[in-house]
Order: sequence, then C-alpha cells, then structure tokens
Amino acid sequence: GGWAAFPRPTTDVGALLANALDLLPEAVASHPHTAAELVRFLAECVRLGPAEAGLLVARRAIARVVDLILWEESPVAGASRRFRGRGWEGSESNSTLSSLFDLLSDLAA
Repeated sequence: GGWAAFPRPTTDVGALLANALDLLPEAVASHPHTAAELVRFLAECVRLGPAEAGLLVARRAIARVVDLILWEESPVAGASRRFRGRGWEGSESNSTLSSLFDLLSDLAA
C-alpha cells in the first residue's frame, strides 16, 4: 500500500510548478498573501497547456488542493505538520479559497 513516488519534472518549468505546489501548505499556514499568489500562478500555468496540467495532476494536485481546502478537516492533516498554523483565517482567505476552487476546476477539466 501507500502512495507511489511523484514523477520527477523533466523541465525547468515542471520543476517550478512542482516546487510551487509543494510550498502551498506552508504558505497557507504562515504567508496568506504568498499562498494567494502561488495559487493564482498555478491556475494560470494549468491554462498554458496539457503538459503543465498533466504534471500537476500526476503530482496529485487535485487531492492536495482538496486537502488544503479542508485544512484541519483533511484526513492527512493530523499526520502532517504542514497543516498547522492559521489556515483559512485572515483577509486573504476568501480570495485564496476562491483561487483554489478555480485551480481545482481547471485541473479537473
């Protein structure tokens, strides 16, 4: 059982997208403005084409975004230190959550 390893990005753009996705939980917990910008960046990148969207889907971006939306209610929250912190409090929260739903919609399309 367990998860398979994430596929390794083969381009610099892929590495940038993978790193941005990996930074999201910490950004949501501690840097809400940065989280909002990262989510908007990822959503724009998904719209670039199928290669970018495919990389994020392969790195389980849909499940990871759902975990971020659920935050402390996520099944993985208890096992991960990344889900500690302020979560969806503060003035950036509505904008970031809206952007996360947009990203989720684009990834699922």
